[in-house]
Amino acid sequence: MPALFNYGIMDEPIPPGDDSVTPSIEKRSSSIQTIDTTVRSAAVDNEELLAGVPKEFLSGNPNRPLLHIDEDGSHYEYSLKPLRYSVMFILVIELLERFSYYGLNHSQLAYLTGEYNPEWNANLTEIQASSFVSSSVAIAYTAPFVGGIVADGILGDYWNIIFGTGFLYIPGLILIALCSYPYVLGNTYNMSVLKAGMLALYPIGAGFIKSVVNIFGAKQYHPRLQSGLISSYYVNFYLAINIGSVLGGITIPILARKNTAVSYTIPAIALFLGLVIFILGSKRYVRAKPRKAALWTSLYILCSPLYCKSFDSHKKSNGGKTDDDFVTGIFHLLAVFPATMLIVPFMICYNQVSTVFVVQGEAMQTVGVFDASMMTNFDSISVIVSGLIVQRFFYPALERRGIRMKYSHKFALGTGFAALAVASSLIIDYRIHANINNGGGKINIFYQIFPYAFVGKCGIR
Repeated sequence: MPALFNYGIMDEPIPPGDDSVTPSIEKRSSSIQTIDTTVRSAAVDNEELLAGVPKEFLSGNPNRPLLHIDEDGSHYEYSLKPLRYSVMFILVIELLERFSYYGLNHSQLAYLTGEYNPEWNANLTEIQASSFVSSSVAIAYTAPFVGGIVADGILGDYWNIIFGTGFLYIPGLILIALCSYPYVLGNTYNMSVLKAGMLALYPIGAGFIKSVVNIFGAKQYHPRLQSGLISSYYVNFYLAINIGSVLGGITIPILARKNTAVSYTIPAIALFLGLVIFILGSKRYVRAKPRKAALWTSLYILCSPLYCKSFDSHKKSNGGKTDDDFVTGIFHLLAVFPATMLIVPFMICYNQVSTVFVVQGEAMQTVGVFDASMMTNFDSISVIVSGLIVQRFFYPALERRGIRMKYSHKFALGTGFAALAVASSLIIDYRIHANINNGGGKINIFYQIFPYAFVGKCGIR
């Protein structure tokens, strides 16, 4: 939504008012020149740098000394150390959310087909289970569209996370867990309750959180004076994601083989703990207000082609009712969509991780605890290792040579790795069938390291 366009290093318009509260345009221009060096570094995170910040950007609050006034005239105060002051609470809920999500995601197929508990299960075939899991994933990746709209125009980021976690995600996890307890919901396995949990509450809740949680963390940084710190925040954010993914992907499948009911209860407890920790940081968060007017205006402009109007007709300069910059922002948003289509091949490939790759692994020879569900963790491990190599060695080496990769090139490279993941999986499939036809045994499951590693690498951009 256009509200997001206002977040970054830019000169926001200052509403008129008392100069003791809101600086005049001339005063602000002078201030911008005074903090020119600070703005270029955009990393005001200590007392020494704070001393060089003009008073117009100071709140007077010792805990949150930086002040930002948005275009609506709302005042927001920021800490010098957002990571330690507020962001850590956001990282914890994200880590535990990914622990819960991937703990279930990596074990769902085996659970649905009865591999964990032959006497109490959904009794689905591998094809039916794959379709079931794929549907759940599809809903989880579609729900952020709705979650983003609700957050931008109605609830705001903070309450969107609370609503998605407390009223959708956790209840969904509880229903899924209850289904795994024999005879608790009836004398036969209750498929209707499982569908309500796994195809509705759980994926929609995950989508609501994913639509805003990373942005909410970034908004804890002053949009002008701390924007240079946001890149380091995202490094920590994705580190938290993959730590949670690996821990959940390893712990839940192992426990599920011993006691499925207990293992499927853990994600609900973990996410509830994450929600409690998130709420404990409530007083420390910078919470931008939802902009209902901006939301409905955006949707109205986006629907222009439906009633035969051009985007430009909404501009005030052309007789419309909307600021020219706002309309231009909508146009720029639409211009991004074709580039984002490059991610479609990656998502098609990535969806195979929790379905087709797992089915393939079940036809291979396990090694100790490394079964089909456990092998999926090599995806997250690959992301962590590849991310460290790319960020610390590959990109710096290119920059030393004056080379800076375009995002389109990064997407193309990632799509190439996705192709390698599919190709290596096809080679493994050929080997599996060749061994069966020749009367040989199963091939070693560690061959699956290659497709999972390539999938992980194609996500590093």
